[in-house]
Amino acid sequence: MSYISVVIPTYNRLPVLRELVRSLEKQSLSSNRFEVIVVDDGSNDGTYRWLSEYSGRLNITCIRHLQNKGTAVTRNDGLREAKGDIIVFLDDDVRADAKLLTTYLDAHKREDGVYIGNVIYEKNKDERSLLQYLSTRGVHKGKRDYTCFIAQNVSLRRKDAIDAGLFDESIPNFFQGEDIEFGYKLSILGKRFIYLKNAIVYHSHTINLQKVLLDAEKFGKQLLPLLVHKVPIFRKSYRINLLEPIHLFREPITLSLQKLMVRFALRSSIYRIVKRITIFLNRYYIPAVFYDYLLFYNRTKWIRSNQSL
Repeated sequence: MSYISVVIPTYNRLPVLRELVRSLEKQSLSSNRFEVIVVDDGSNDGTYRWLSEYSGRLNITCIRHLQNKGTAVTRNDGLREAKGDIIVFLDDDVRADAKLLTTYLDAHKREDGVYIGNVIYEKNKDERSLLQYLSTRGVHKGKRDYTCFIAQNVSLRRKDAIDAGLFDESIPNFFQGEDIEFGYKLSILGKRFIYLKNAIVYHSHTINLQKVLLDAEKFGKQLLPLLVHKVPIFRKSYRINLLEPIHLFREPITLSLQKLMVRFALRSSIYRIVKRITIFLNRYYIPAVFYDYLLFYNRTKWIRSNQSL
């Protein structure tokens, strides 16, 4: 009989962690069929004390880091402690639907694969279009590859995680970079990435456009160069290859034209216009291509200014 280990990294988010634990207490799956492993990554907000004093119905194991070590180390420590043959990774700022674990368990019984769950964001009328975009991109529109492996809400076999070599602890603790690199290693093993729409978690706080763009810029400066150097195929995954010099006689003409279009589109004057339009219409509707453009612009800003890749 399969047993689930829910692995949750956390750092100074006790209020939302409590909500997640409460949602796991309400799972339709019997509590003797799963364990919860919380890895406290150096919190100083009372997280460890609350976990050590927990007396609810869940089987919770708490691993404590005396200092912050980053998400890769934190998830790996949770994996090493896990007793289940099925792993569910959850971020600490989500709440689990009552059928989340049952849904994952049934899916693993039906088909071998790496399962990517559904994240539903808190409604915000001022960010209506952005939330629609986030809820309909990637796996939601049919994409099924390692770039969709964001460990906010995913499940896989423990054996597959071990065979893939766990998360790369040399990658800095920024914006799911270790997730995508780990997903790439799973793809090398031949694992299929399967979107499980009914495996639902609810994001516990609102998201705004400014933060999304700032995160994209930080990702592009602090992590993307490392990922590209480590795994060259990421150049194409993140379309960094479109920033390379044009070679008319050494590459397909279609690629040269794409590079020309990208160079024109990435002018700061065009970016300002697109951003203003997006902010103005964010409460209503903006085509996804606007958000794709804004994210690409910010994600590649540092690379373009330094020409380092």
